[in-house]
Amino acid sequence: MAESCSLPIESNIEEKIISGWKKSLGKQDFMFSIWPQEAPDKLQVFMKAWEEMDSSESYEIFPNTKEALEKLCKYFYLGILTNRHLPSVFFQIRKNSLMPLFDFIVTPNWTKTKKPDPKMMIPVFEKCKQAGISEQNIILIGDTLEGDWQLAKNCGLEFYAVLAGGIHTREEFLVAGIPENHIIGSVANLPDKLLISG
Repeated sequence: MAESCSLPIESNIEEKIISGWKKSLGKQDFMFSIWPQEAPDKLQVFMKAWEEMDSSESYEIFPNTKEALEKLCKYFYLGILTNRHLPSVFFQIRKNSLMPLFDFIVTPNWTKTKKPDPKMMIPVFEKCKQAGISEQNIILIGDTLEGDWQLAKNCGLEFYAVLAGGIHTREEFLVAGIPENHIIGSVANLPDKLLISG
């Protein structure tokens, strides 16, 4: 897609993408972190094409994720809190048949802010309160330090770090202060962590 928008693809582009993703940058800042010399209008064309692709081509979910969510939704109130925008979130969830597993979805479309801003949690706290769940019983699961872990710290929430996205390593999460037993390979591992067998 970058080539079709006349954007250069350098040998270190993957590193730049992961670096930008780690910082939980907004789309525009993310694009400028990859192509700092490019004209803003060219980046806008790329962003529009990316958003259209994100809302029309489904991504495969990680193995056993759906099965894990099916187990968890029987015992937990599940929600999605993402910095992605609504059209792509709904499209991906519908295409992967995950919609019935979630009780709510919160995106910047509603909050007008992004993770790690604690205001992003206001709708989550409201939904949980309506369901009789206290803030102390909310668990945040995520794959970024700058967005997810920082938000959990800002709000005093229990946090599980997920490695499957490949954004951060186990070592990076450990250095940030996340306990070893709160770092999991994938969402597929959550039932083993959160459900008591027997």
